[in-house]
Amino acid sequence: MKRKMQNKIFVLLLCAFLLVLSLAATARPALALGPWKAQIVDAESKQPVNNVVVLAVWTKVTLVPEGSVNFYYYDSVETMADQEGRFTIAERDYSRFDAHVLAEPELFFFKPGYGQWRFQGEEIWLKLDADEKRKRYAEAGKLFGSTGVVIEMPPLKTREERARYYRDRIQPYGVPLEQKRAWLETDRVEREHLGL
Repeated sequence: MKRKMQNKIFVLLLCAFLLVLSLAATARPALALGPWKAQIVDAESKQPVNNVVVLAVWTKVTLVPEGSVNFYYYDSVETMADQEGRFTIAERDYSRFDAHVLAEPELFFFKPGYGQWRFQGEEIWLKLDADEKRKRYAEAGKLFGSTGVVIEMPPLKTREERARYYRDRIQPYGVPLEQKRAWLETDRVEREHLGL
């Protein structure tokens, strides 16, 4: 009976981990223990994009008696990309202290006038077969958590594009207000610009 319960817990944790990985199209996990390093560039001009708010959010996974999985905010780090579009988030391995905390953070990026981030070259990876696509994401994740990667953000050229992205973007829910001050200020500026 105990073995059966352990197997069930393992399967549920595996499912929870795979669910987090499935968010790869929006707020992708970084797939490493850090430090996470990147340079953010404009997807069209390839020029650095400065003052992008970068928010790394760690999540705790717990099982509830009914057998479902709950996700809770655990911790976060907020930083801004510098003049060259570069940022670093120091290594944090909470899983050493709490086995229920996912080792990789979800990463959120926001700058008014720019859309959803992607790894440089990612638009080509999406056309590859599943195995090759996984290899590319794994390699990018390793580089992100060591020497660094280039991240692209597509410019949004019209007010309508900006409003649609603002409305539909993935939000870092559960993060305490004091842990996302730059995010909130940037959000306020964009809301003002859009007349919301």
